[in-house]
Amino acid sequence: MIRLTLEDIMSLTPCLDWPRERVHEAMRGRASVTASDIIDDEQIPAQDRVWLLLKAGFLGRDDLVLIADEFVSHTTPRYHATNDAKHAAYNARSAAAYAACLATDEIAERHHQLEMIRKYLKLVQPDEKK
Repeated sequence: MIRLTLEDIMSLTPCLDWPRERVHEAMRGRASVTASDIIDDEQIPAQDRVWLLLKAGFLGRDDLVLIADEFVSHTTPRYHATNDAKHAAYNARSAAAYAACLATDEIAERHHQLEMIRKYLKLVQPDEKK
């Protein structure tokens, strides 16, 4: 089971919104955190949890490719019918187009992404306990 320390997280170079002090506070006295800790911590914005989970090595490269395709497949059909550019993006499944589509329903989408990550982690790390 992968556990991240403060140093591990800082080595991933989080954005300026997450200086060392804020990451330390978010860990709430824990020496390290698991993927489940991160997924379940609703005090951390969903987009930041998704970023950390995808960046930190909890999932292998093949799993990242599969989950990225699921993200695109889930998100873009809801938007493509109203906009030709978004429809083209859906057909192309491009990362840039996917990012543009997220602007509309980002919070709900990020929570859905967290649940997809949880599903994948159960497959690749079945021994992790809450």
